[in-house]
Amino acid sequence: MSTHQSEVKNIYVQCPNWVGDFIMATPVFITLRQNFPQAKITFGLRPGLEPLMEGSDWCDEIFLYDKKNKHRGVKGWWRLFRQLSIESYDLTVILPNSFRTGLISFFTRGKRRIGHGRLGQSWMFTKSLKRPRKGGKFAPVYTGEHYAKLMSLLSFPVPKLQLKLPLSEEVRAQAKKRWEKISTPESKMKVLLTPGASFGASKLWPPEHFAKLIDFLGEKQQATILLAPGPGEDAIAQKIKEKAKHPVHIQSSSHSGLALLKGLIAEANLVVCNDTGPRHISFAFQVPTIVLMGPTSPLLTHNDLELKSAIILRIEIECSPCQQKICPLQHKKCMVDLTPEYVYDQTTEFLRKLNP
Repeated sequence: MSTHQSEVKNIYVQCPNWVGDFIMATPVFITLRQNFPQAKITFGLRPGLEPLMEGSDWCDEIFLYDKKNKHRGVKGWWRLFRQLSIESYDLTVILPNSFRTGLISFFTRGKRRIGHGRLGQSWMFTKSLKRPRKGGKFAPVYTGEHYAKLMSLLSFPVPKLQLKLPLSEEVRAQAKKRWEKISTPESKMKVLLTPGASFGASKLWPPEHFAKLIDFLGEKQQATILLAPGPGEDAIAQKIKEKAKHPVHIQSSSHSGLALLKGLIAEANLVVCNDTGPRHISFAFQVPTIVLMGPTSPLLTHNDLELKSAIILRIEIECSPCQQKICPLQHKKCMVDLTPEYVYDQTTEFLRKLNP
């Protein structure tokens, strides 16, 4: 498919639904805007992700794709079709790899439609990419690379996999004020921890491990500690605070949001998190990050550029990675056996290498 940029005036992009996946797609967003500066670009976006792109010029319009409510069921699909078919798109880019989002490409009536053909949806696109296989199975590929390679279908070079996020001066000022409020004169570093994971319980590092790590960081590094739980995760943060001896501050999910979380992470000296969306926010701002990983494969979410500012800590056991939301063996050894002593030692060594 040859893409004449001057002919493309109206573009629809179906964005990933997860925070981390959305951020891993930012090189694609930037590439599209750079190559189609005059085109109108519409993002199909899950409600709640809008703050991630506040302050960017990646798109001109947002279409909220709400599959859990407004676009649920037969009536929802009909409503979705009517809404999307109003426009006449010259180019449709489908980033998520699902049958449902593949069908959305038809609804846009895009003259050119590109996406992934993994789940038998190649026929939905005018051109598609197949996911590489190894030993008869789909090979694990970094998700950001999976998205970026779609640009080759438009005859563009595959973009570098450096993630980027915009941050307004207003939000940065709010974040600085929050850190200043909780920091003491003795504080030598600002550490933000995200103890939750919307994927499932199997990704969660135990609260008592977080509490002990907090004590190590507080006592030995004179760190100011801020817990930033996601929606529905405040109870996890409260449990950690109760178990920790060192003072802990909680950024309640009801008083926060993705926009402020971006600022809090950008102003931190260190982020410690489970394998979840905030790790990618941290990567985008090049903040030193410790990723605690158990049931998921690092090959899907980690690229070489991230090695400059992050390390993944995991232990090798026979059943990991299982990619399951709940531990099928009910022991969660991949997370439980990742001890706070080991994490602290690796953290201090990592910070020493960054600041010799």
